[in-house]
Amino acid sequence: MKKKPKEKLDHTFEFLKAFLEVQFENYIALHDFMETHISSVQKEIDEKYDEVDKIEDKLEWNVAMEQLELELESDLFRFEHEFPNRIRYSAIVQTYSMLEVYLKWLCNNLQRINNLPFGIADLKGSNDLDKGKLYIKKIYNLDFNKLNPEWSFLSNMRKIRNQIIHNNGDFTVKDKEIIEIINKNENLGIMWEEIHPKLEANKVYEIKIVSKKLNKEFIETVLLFFEKLVAEIKNNEIHTA
Repeated sequence: MKKKPKEKLDHTFEFLKAFLEVQFENYIALHDFMETHISSVQKEIDEKYDEVDKIEDKLEWNVAMEQLELELESDLFRFEHEFPNRIRYSAIVQTYSMLEVYLKWLCNNLQRINNLPFGIADLKGSNDLDKGKLYIKKIYNLDFNKLNPEWSFLSNMRKIRNQIIHNNGDFTVKDKEIIEIINKNENLGIMWEEIHPKLEANKVYEIKIVSKKLNKEFIETVLLFFEKLVAEIKNNEIHTA
């Protein structure tokens, strides 16, 4: 028996929810594993410094500390700063890719199920996120303001992702949007901000992802966005005029 459009839509929404949950569960497990390993190495490094600090003789302490810093100089930078930030960069990029891939997948299925003559690929746009929004607005006359604050958060994360992809996470005082996003999110910061608290012209700064909580917030927002989007699609009729 041939399925009706509504049944096809319901199955599409079920598949979308299942795909997202499984993929994100795997991503979270992978990144938690890497973060845990980094934390364990950080703990080992701290313990070595604690052992040296137990030395009471000043001369002996100076010699031991000098040797330890020589031994751990590169590891200290990597595990305290570079590795956590780069892993969190990759998490943001992966999560954003999932958002675009499944939004595009949803749009393609909406075209197929509703037998529409045009698809998301026929629309002009600089990225699939905006094209997905335009396509769904066009066929369902959907008000994306109803999808806030999730949509605004996702748009901000797209800007952070783009800064990571196209500029290696670097920015200057001219990147006012990036600075504003950083200032509004407690899980974002500026690398070495404690040393250079004031931004200066003609200097390059690096986005710091303060905590892995940012990507978990990102994932939760993606899931909630799709949940709200599906609900809005169900409540709207096809509108292609």
